[in-house]
Amino acid sequence: MASQGALQQQTAILDGHLYKLRCYKDPSRIKRDVLECISRYPSLEANSGVLNSLPSPNPILYLHGTVPIFFNRQTYNIPVAIWIVESYPFSAPMVLVKPTADMIIKVIYIPFSFST
Repeated sequence: MASQGALQQQTAILDGHLYKLRCYKDPSRIKRDVLECISRYPSLEANSGVLNSLPSPNPILYLHGTVPIFFNRQTYNIPVAIWIVESYPFSAPMVLVKPTADMIIKVIYIPFSFST
């Protein structure tokens, strides 16, 4: 959990970004959800920028940092960028893994089935 001082600092940063962006229909919902995420994963920080894979050239809010995952009884801190799209919460955020130069990413096939 994030310390109270760190959370207050992130709140001020987030308020600044949301004030500048003004592209969201429900900024209070975004603020609440982002602060909840930051309180659970203190390495995440709010920022704004343009995600080139989206059709809109407008800057949007994103979180960047690391998120812990547990695999084979070990914890790995995975670097991510979580982009809050303009249609949030009606559309899910885009979560991208941002591998470091020394990371190796293995593709694992997980079979699934469709029920009919």
